Amino acid sequence: MVNREYLDRVTKLTADNPTKYIKIRDIFEEVFEGREPGSANDISDIKYKRICARFQDIDVPFSWCCSKEEVYQLCKAIADYRDKKRREENTTVKKTQKSKKKGLFGLFK
Repeated sequence: MVNREYLDRVTKLTADNPTKYIKIRDIFEEVFEGREPGSANDISDIKYKRICARFQDIDVPFSWCCSKEEVYQLCKAIADYRDKKRREENTTVKKTQKSKKKGLFGLFK
């Protein structure tokens, strides 16, 4: 389960700067090669340093990558946000139409 704080960060980031959100998402996809880490321990030191260096290049706050746990939580929040958006896009809102009542067996209005 992703911490609410991280989901709020991602939501605010997409509202304020959607290109930075896309860059962060792409960094995670590139570093983890499309797979999600199972825990913060699954992030190797080399991958963590690569993520931190890439985050510095795009001016991401240091507090977002000060530990492996922070990076893991941010990665999970971005993945959850992306899944949520996909579900919203795939869900079509259908309005139910009420049939018009026409009296006795449809003979009278």
